[in-house]
Amino acid sequence: MSRTPTLTLFVPELLRPPLAEGPLAAAPEPACPELARLLARGRLTRGAEQADEAALAEVFGMVAGASLPFGELRRRGEEAPARGVKDAAGRADAQAGSAWLCADPVHLRLLSDRMVVADRHSLRLEPEESAALVETLNRHLGAGEEAGSDAFAARFVAAGDRWYLRCSGSAGLLAALAKLETPPLSAVAGRSLRHHLPTIPELVPLRRLLLEAQMVLAADPVNAARAERGELPVNALWVWGGGMLAASAAPPPFATVATGSALARGLARHCRTRVLPLPAKAGEWLTMLAADPVGAAADANEQAPALAVDRDAHLVVLESLVVSALLDDDAAWREALEALEKDWFAPLAAALRGGRLAAIELVAPTRLGLLRWQFSPTDRWRLWRRARPLSELARMLATTQA
Repeated sequence: MSRTPTLTLFVPELLRPPLAEGPLAAAPEPACPELARLLARGRLTRGAEQADEAALAEVFGMVAGASLPFGELRRRGEEAPARGVKDAAGRADAQAGSAWLCADPVHLRLLSDRMVVADRHSLRLEPEESAALVETLNRHLGAGEEAGSDAFAARFVAAGDRWYLRCSGSAGLLAALAKLETPPLSAVAGRSLRHHLPTIPELVPLRRLLLEAQMVLAADPVNAARAERGELPVNALWVWGGGMLAASAAPPPFATVATGSALARGLARHCRTRVLPLPAKAGEWLTMLAADPVGAAADANEQAPALAVDRDAHLVVLESLVVSALLDDDAAWREALEALEKDWFAPLAAALRGGRLAAIELVAPTRLGLLRWQFSPTDRWRLWRRARPLSELARMLATTQA
């Protein structure tokens, strides 16, 4: 008989840094009373700021700060076969002597004396545009991989507006890619660009490829059409996420993972965890969990699911705040947060009080740090912890930021 489940809720950009003083600083407060009450009465621990991807990997038990193979992990989580390379199983799997990187399309803009990166959320690439651009890149620059060859070869792959680069070459190149410390795109989008690839000899072929890719993209008719429509063209690629993927993973920390995120699906599949579709509302998730507590009705992964460390532990990944936060659209962020309050935070708080959940951990990577709250059913009696407006909490965290 199953015990009462526990939930880890991963919500990037839950809080935003306070706005500077001025007319915009008086923006309306999000109407999220249940979330404010939970945050006030829960137990908060705070870590250094992390990219969303690193924080998510840490939730899965991977070592924070290590060079993790996000390219391979995210590619494994794609729902449809990536465009560009296919094998008999319908997906492009890693081979000996090759490595996968994320090679995401971006628009680099020079503003005054700094370069700013606009990512896929600003580009809003259509699938047909992505496929055409990647086809052009492969026609001019791609080459098939040959096992055991030390010659540098590369192939671009598109899965919607998420792009990948499969590289093969010398042992030195692959070792350098495995240690690549380029930050994830989420950590630099909309911010000033200071560096990209390190200038080490082994990466010279990759740097040359990326420069040639910029020239190919600049002459591509898809980009010309986008510019004529007043849309940002793709003028560069952001390469990150190198690393070697371990042949096996530790026992999974969760029995199920409900997500719409390619990276979360890839992490779950690597850990051999059941992947559930992300419901629109918490009530649907609770009903689904009550009927099928170990996720046996979910689509089977390539391998049979492994036995979780805690069969009552479950993960839900909610990323609806990310786009508006990256675009600095405060009105859209506030609207998305209020939707989460109605559809997730309030129902989950009620489930915790009613005994349908044993505990909730809320993990929120933000620019104010990596924030973690622990909630238990007895927290509702901490009446002396008054709920405060979310903007006030953000200001308090900003003033004490290391």
